[in-house]
Amino acid sequence: MGYLPESVKAQLSGQLVVASLFILLDFASEPVRLWQGDINIVREGHTWSSLAHASAQIDGITASIDGAATPLTITLSGVDTRFTRLAAAETAAGETEGREIRVWFGVFAADQPAGRLVPTDRLMHVGRWIMQRPEFAADGPKGRTVTIQAENRWVVKSRAMLGKLTDVDQQRRFPGDLGLQWIPALQQKTRRWPR
Repeated sequence: MGYLPESVKAQLSGQLVVASLFILLDFASEPVRLWQGDINIVREGHTWSSLAHASAQIDGITASIDGAATPLTITLSGVDTRFTRLAAAETAAGETEGREIRVWFGVFAADQPAGRLVPTDRLMHVGRWIMQRPEFAADGPKGRTVTIQAENRWVVKSRAMLGKLTDVDQQRRFPGDLGLQWIPALQQKTRRWPR
């Protein structure tokens, strides 16, 4: 734990630890900052929106000891309609792939009165991932789930630049070419070849 500030080490050594993950989804039109607390807060000059009324599951935050490129999966259920609309609009416009997701870890002083959050130190950077196309699911008239897969930068270390068979990469290589726009429509479908 040599990379942790002394103030954070002191809090982590206590019996009660108040900590949270802070997530930045860098959408093209506006960055979305989320944290796992009960209220919206301002920390390090940015407003972080609360996930108190949503269910958030974050998988894939691990230390890569053997050089493996562990993917990150963020599943948000019960998020507000504003976030769902923003993510859907960005996805429909092809703006989500290749955007950044950043995650930080923040610790608060545990000996404060109830409801008062006092940071012990700056946010500690956990990692940076490259966003893939989000998936959306609906459960009833109001239940919405957004699942965002992301890869870290090491996943493409052996792949050629723009080496994915996607419409986004094809547009970067040859603007206006519509040859790969049908790829998303083939997911979960069986095609017989040749006919």
